[in-house]
Amino acid sequence: MNRRDGLAALLGALVVPAASLAQGARIPRIGYLTLAPLGEKPSGDRLAFLEGLRELGHVDGKTVEIVYRSGEMNLEILGFAAQSLVEAKVDVIAVAGTVPALAAKKATATIPIVMIFASEPVIAGLVDDLARPGGNVTGVSTIQTELDPKRLAMLKEIKPDIRRVAAFWTRFHPSHEAEIQVVEKTAQSLGLVLESYDVTDDLLGVLRTLGARPPDAVFVLWDVRTLSYRQFIIDFAFKHKLPTSMPLEPYVVSGGLMSYGPNVRAIFRRSASYVHRILRGAKPADLPVERPAKFDLVLNMRTARALKLELPATLTLLADRIVE
Repeated sequence: MNRRDGLAALLGALVVPAASLAQGARIPRIGYLTLAPLGEKPSGDRLAFLEGLRELGHVDGKTVEIVYRSGEMNLEILGFAAQSLVEAKVDVIAVAGTVPALAAKKATATIPIVMIFASEPVIAGLVDDLARPGGNVTGVSTIQTELDPKRLAMLKEIKPDIRRVAAFWTRFHPSHEAEIQVVEKTAQSLGLVLESYDVTDDLLGVLRTLGARPPDAVFVLWDVRTLSYRQFIIDFAFKHKLPTSMPLEPYVVSGGLMSYGPNVRAIFRRSASYVHRILRGAKPADLPVERPAKFDLVLNMRTARALKLELPATLTLLADRIVE
């Protein structure tokens, strides 16, 4: 079996059959594309998307058919996965994240694409403008370049004596270079020295280097890779007694100190409304891209105690969730 045949076999195995589909008239087909592995059970985020669809009358296997594809954390496979959705003749493609959105856009200029949690879509080249997307892409975005400075300021508030901050990002993510530039300017204004590290290929090598001369704190940018790497980063921070500023709640649940970012499940649920409108005839070019409406501050008190940090009341009183 050659490489292309092997990829085709893998992608075919990722199809979720709708055995209960009634014979007869064709029902709408929704493609769902993600970089992360699908797993045997839907993630909480994907469940929120499915719940949003159900609330609007779209039930998988009854009123719609959902065709799932995953890039399995591999860009080449992601490209094949996007193309296979086009060949499956889906009516709309829901894409979880910026990188899958770019893969889908490359695969088709005609099938509507709904972004779910895509960072800085204008910077990434997904849309021309948030208010007037143009083309075949719309959905719900994130605004990390606006949130990152606030996260860094919160980190400084938690531990005022920090000086050197190690920032972890990946060139894999289309908006990270722009984000790092914003964070560097914020660091200067706060009297901090930001040391940025691209951890795309060798996180463990970066951690070994930093272990010889640890920073005072760690700042992590969001993407699916840093999410999958989070336990290594958190273990390193615990070993060296470092506070961490994380982009989203799952990092803090795993042991990070704090996060400030969009409510991910709310975004996945909200994105279902875009799919609904498109299935009813709306054009992506006519649907403005939405920005998140809710942001969550999450603090991990167990981690704070382990680091012997007393979190300021200005933050604990504002926290949307405290992990004990």
